[in-house]
Amino acid sequence: GVDAASITLATDIREDLSNESMKMIVMISTIEDQLNVTIEIQEASNLNTIGDFVSVVRERL
Repeated sequence: GVDAASITLATDIREDLSNESMKMIVMISTIEDQLNVTIEIQEASNLNTIGDFVSVVRERL
């Protein structure tokens, strides 16, 4: 697994966590459901880090 303490806003969600990609997809889906936001697939391809994801979610709220 991934050490949660090693995950920061700069963590690359495409590479640093690639071995955890399914968990990341589930986590993102859960966040979307909880906050009632949607991250489009085209948009998601431009998200490199957790910070990028947070920025997009903030725009939606």
